[in-house]
Amino acid sequence: MASAVDVVLFSLFSFMGNCGVALTGFGMAIIYLFFWQIAVLAGYESDFKYAVFIQSLSLLFAQPLLIYKAQIKKHASLKLLLYFIPITIISTVLGQYTSSLISTYAVELIAGFLVMFVAVFEVFQRREMFFDWTRLLLRKVTCGKCFAEGKENKKEATYDQGKKIDADEQNDAAQENEDVEKGEADDNAESETTKEQETQEGDNKEPSALEKTDNVEDQKQQEGDSNEEDKDMTEPFKFSTIFFTLFAGFASGYLGGLCGIRGPPLILYFLHLPYPIVLDKKQQRATGAAITVTNVSVRVIYYIVNTLAFDKDAYFEAQDWGLYLSLAIFSLLGVFVGAKLFDLLSDKKDTMKGILTIFLVLCGASLLIKSFANL
Repeated sequence: MASAVDVVLFSLFSFMGNCGVALTGFGMAIIYLFFWQIAVLAGYESDFKYAVFIQSLSLLFAQPLLIYKAQIKKHASLKLLLYFIPITIISTVLGQYTSSLISTYAVELIAGFLVMFVAVFEVFQRREMFFDWTRLLLRKVTCGKCFAEGKENKKEATYDQGKKIDADEQNDAAQENEDVEKGEADDNAESETTKEQETQEGDNKEPSALEKTDNVEDQKQQEGDSNEEDKDMTEPFKFSTIFFTLFAGFASGYLGGLCGIRGPPLILYFLHLPYPIVLDKKQQRATGAAITVTNVSVRVIYYIVNTLAFDKDAYFEAQDWGLYLSLAIFSLLGVFVGAKLFDLLSDKKDTMKGILTIFLVLCGASLLIKSFANL
């Protein structure tokens, strides 16, 4: 039976994980297991396979709100799902079966190596961005620059004061000249104003025709770009595109069934979409959510079948109804908060991907440390 500590911690892990999946479309297990690893390293005793079981339940509880927020029917790519869903169902069952045959530490080790490999690859791909973040952090931490800026500001203030005095003296001298020239300027102003009005009236006639022509050309260009994107998605997929899509679906489903971490293959796939696939952020999130629904549903069905038919890895217990209720509440709350963050960070694609890469590094490192420590 789950203790009060189990209920509190797993509810927190579920909240953080589902917040992440609502924000990105994938990555729930990575964030969930990252916080689970922190608790384990701090002394909390928990089995990895049981943690994966709880993760599948919390993700399943969040699906109704997740589907509603992602608007799968409106934004998901049906063409991609025709490849992803069947291969995900098959590979998830194979992953679940493999997990039941090997030890818990072996599953953790596989997950750790997988996550770390993807993390290192993504860090390398985004090294310039991380260098910029590091430089910015060092500038804020280093106090030397603050003192240097203070001295420069004092010098600039002294210089500005001297410059102001000189400017005042020049203004006094210039004021006398302005009074003399003012009369001549007033006489010339009327003639110049008349010329400018005549020039403007002539200019306002011809540009109107030119502007219309430019607007028509811009509209045609925009329509051409839009039609080109639509054409890309409607053209038949090449063999390489189909292979990459099926491979990502198989790897994601298998790893989801094996250790609950189905995100890395999808992360790579959506970050480097094969031609001619083009997805905006809403389409990416909705498609990822549809794949998530398929994977987690198959996983939970597998647990139920094992519990009822074979009594193997029977993690379901009637006494833990309080845990399941708490998971449902905090999972839905996590999706709600993640959806709000998604709206706030709509223009922060690179930042979101950078943060997700950091989670990959931390999760992979913690899994590897714990696995090697128990060998």
